[in-house]
Amino acid sequence: MPLEDKINLESLSEINKIKNSLISKMLTYSLVGSLCFLTINRNVVWQDDIALWSDAINKSPKKARPYTNIAAKYQRLGMFEEAMNNAGKAVKLEANFVPGLQYMVDIYYEDGRIEDCIKELIGLSNRYPNSHHLFYFIGQAMFFGGNMEGALSNIKHAIKLYPEFPIAKKDIQFIKDYKKILGKKTDDKLNKAETLNIVGMVLARKGRVDRAIRLFSESITANPSFSEAYDNLGIIYLKRGYASEAIKIFINAVKYAHNPIKAMNHLALAYIKNGELIKAEKEFKRVLELDSGNKEALNNLKMLNKIN
Repeated sequence: MPLEDKINLESLSEINKIKNSLISKMLTYSLVGSLCFLTINRNVVWQDDIALWSDAINKSPKKARPYTNIAAKYQRLGMFEEAMNNAGKAVKLEANFVPGLQYMVDIYYEDGRIEDCIKELIGLSNRYPNSHHLFYFIGQAMFFGGNMEGALSNIKHAIKLYPEFPIAKKDIQFIKDYKKILGKKTDDKLNKAETLNIVGMVLARKGRVDRAIRLFSESITANPSFSEAYDNLGIIYLKRGYASEAIKIFINAVKYAHNPIKAMNHLALAYIKNGELIKAEKEFKRVLELDSGNKEALNNLKMLNKIN
């Protein structure tokens, strides 16, 4: 990300302070948030939560939220049948309950049963034909399944039911933009690696970073020369503070990219985070050899020169 900030170097004693601040700014990304490194016994905590929400269900069996919350806990424990069962109950109780719909799609997708999810949601749509959220999540499930035409059709129908639906409008544009990037027609299905990468990006945008990491990794396994998946995975690793690992990933992103400039800029930022400022400077200069007017490289190189 280009930097515009001006820095005054008033004394040598301030160099380290300014350097740390500068590096922090240069490593600001929009894809994911920061990681909280708290170590807890997750299974114990989640089992306690399951008991809590089971009690809530017993007390209020006709409320959707307790079923959704317990579904989320089961999902994190890898108990997908229990998770799907409870998410389904939440949606059947309240077809417009967004958390229930979101977890239903996520759980089915993670368990490799997205087509079953689509069938269930379509069945519900026959009972609730005016639920704009329901059609939106049918579209999202189809998107996760790689059916771009179905995704666009259902999300557009959701907007028709509720014209003031900003997230649906953004997703329509998101899908269209990716169709252009991938050079596909709207009725084509994406290949496996591309689909995994795009779904990973969607999950990362929604804050589901761990699952996004898994999908980017699966995308790379499906196509070991897919530069964009390397780049997306490297960004997340870098944000989480794993600079050395990010460097290795970005090197592959550069290696396999048809146009490596974006990945080269990211690699340079990873070098900065890892304290390898000379390598970062060389990488930014390599960018400028390919694109002499690249603003990100120019601005960041200028900042580096001020602290060297």
